[in-house]
Amino acid sequence: MTLDGMNIAVIGGGVGGLAAGAAASTRGARVTVFEKTPRRTESGGGSGIQISPNGTRVLRALGSIDRTSLPSMPARLLSLKHGPSGREIARLDIHARHDDARYLLVRRSDLVAFLADRAEKRGATLLTGTRADVSFRDGRFEILADAHPLPGDFDVVVASDGIQSSIRQRHLPGGRLATETGQRAWRALASISSASERLRSELSEGPCLFTGPGKHLVVYVVPGGPMINITAITRGCGRNGKPASRTRPEHDQIELRALYAGWCDSVVSLLDGIQPPEVRELYRCPVPAALSRANLVAIGDAAHPMLPHLAQGASAALEDAWTLVEALANAQTCPAAFTAYERRRRSRVVRLQSASERSGWIYQLKNPFLRLPVHLGLRAAKPLLPVLLRQWYGWVHDHDVVAGTARN
Repeated sequence: MTLDGMNIAVIGGGVGGLAAGAAASTRGARVTVFEKTPRRTESGGGSGIQISPNGTRVLRALGSIDRTSLPSMPARLLSLKHGPSGREIARLDIHARHDDARYLLVRRSDLVAFLADRAEKRGATLLTGTRADVSFRDGRFEILADAHPLPGDFDVVVASDGIQSSIRQRHLPGGRLATETGQRAWRALASISSASERLRSELSEGPCLFTGPGKHLVVYVVPGGPMINITAITRGCGRNGKPASRTRPEHDQIELRALYAGWCDSVVSLLDGIQPPEVRELYRCPVPAALSRANLVAIGDAAHPMLPHLAQGASAALEDAWTLVEALANAQTCPAAFTAYERRRRSRVVRLQSASERSGWIYQLKNPFLRLPVHLGLRAAKPLLPVLLRQWYGWVHDHDVVAGTARN
């Protein structure tokens, strides 16, 4: 089946939606991407995002990557640390083993701009500030733009409307709304001068992940300044079980510092220099029984919301987008393409969801009867940890949807 002339609507102009739009436009499809947010105020614009090699391979396939087209900081190592003491537990080699795909640290706004540019240059139409939804009629889904039906028939409707996808909940078999996990993400930026000299040296090689009872914190350098991106993950509502204020950003700054009081100097000094954080609840949702229905198909967080503990949300969305377009190009019919897409993606995204949950549990062990044996085991196995962790994460980073290979 050729995509040449196929009419495709994409609801949601985030990472997955724009990647799907760019990939489909490259193959000749007529693509319209609907995004409710004006592009200049893209959510989380200044915050950082990690793209592991499995996602970088898709970005490279969509167009050349350089410091001009996509400002980025390459990462080679991940340092795993004990947050309260600052002691390093292990270092993980995170560059690709089988090719030259890099691990990239970028700003979310830069990544969205890169993908939007690739989509538009290939002929896609981007309608920002437009609320799009779907309506099921005569066995197919049609598009509603700002509550008004659009004329014309779309061969494929791609739902990429995020974690709280109403399309998933209303229209996909077994689809549900995502539910709160009791975890909260605090995202902030700090000047690189806020970091100690030792931390700056470590961050030059890649992210640092500080673990501790009930919370963990990831820091890495992003372009533009450069700045340090901070993502803190906490369990429960906040200090003393009370919710952090949503009314004054400076209250969130105070709350975040209090949550990590008593941790190592590297963390405390960094949090002293943060800008007002963005605070969001974290959600989970099982993968629906089917990822498609009629001419509708879901990708990214709309298909499989996952916690950020493996930093795979964006990379998994990029994998989805590429796999879907490849399936459409190689199948005889849209239903056959959707079946092939789901067959290739379901087991992997379910495994990624599970691994993300498990990683967060390990990072934040609170029970001392579990934490002590784990830490002792990590110390005893420290000489072998880089190899063991490489095997643990290899199936994530070495996956290559562009070449059609999955190395384990």
